[in-house]
Amino acid sequence: MTSTRPVSIDTCFTFASIIFTIMLTACNSNSDSDRRPDPVTKIDKTNMVDAAAVTMLAYRRSMADTSVIATAGFRLIIEDKANGQHPCAKGGHLQLEKVGSDYLFTPINCDLGDYQLISGKLLINIASGYFYQFTSLNYRLNGDTNSQSLTGQLKSTISGSQSSTSGYFSVERNKRNDVYQDYSITSAGTNNAKDSMRLSINTPRFPHSLNAEYDIASDTLNAKVQANDGSQLSMLVAKAGTITLELHQQASGAVLASKTLSAAEMTAAITKITE
Repeated sequence: MTSTRPVSIDTCFTFASIIFTIMLTACNSNSDSDRRPDPVTKIDKTNMVDAAAVTMLAYRRSMADTSVIATAGFRLIIEDKANGQHPCAKGGHLQLEKVGSDYLFTPINCDLGDYQLISGKLLINIASGYFYQFTSLNYRLNGDTNSQSLTGQLKSTISGSQSSTSGYFSVERNKRNDVYQDYSITSAGTNNAKDSMRLSINTPRFPHSLNAEYDIASDTLNAKVQANDGSQLSMLVAKAGTITLELHQQASGAVLASKTLSAAEMTAAITKITE
């Protein structure tokens, strides 16, 4: 959240080309009867796109949603606003109540343009670093017909040009709760350095718990998500926008399958798991 080089998930979805390829593991024999069956893994060819969608949704919620919501309140702290109601950019208000180093914000249909903060609570404490607490904070993305509710705690610290954020949060949407734990992101604060993020994902939108890691650069995003049986899906989001998936039985194992998704395909996959 306090990264000096925020990365928007929208950057990952600006590509227009449509590429669709599937590569199966090579066989040593031309005979169907001699082919070995694919290994049984928790992330497999049938659910790898869903796993990618869950991972990219977690990335957006971690890097964009929580940051936008926290920044809406943090702006009022920087501007040293008094207690009371303060107008939002496109309508509605944020109610501010300051007690010592605690700043409690209550959105009242606060329209920020890309996001609408409908109700709930955001607490920011600035006594030591920055502590953020989200309590049933109901929000909606512009153009979305459904809202979602954010609950959790994040702690950010800054040391020189470096920053780090850790904590946990959950997002409830359509009566299904996605839980993100062991969340951490570090930023070196320089133009050429990569940010690193990791979190665990437990969601009814995928049949297995997942652990995700992300390396975030100015022109690429590398992500890896692993199930507890060792099966792993790697994702490369290139500057041009293509998202390449590679499935491995184990992290260091051979590629079992690969697939390249277009913007439309990735968006459709995320819509599928969230509706």
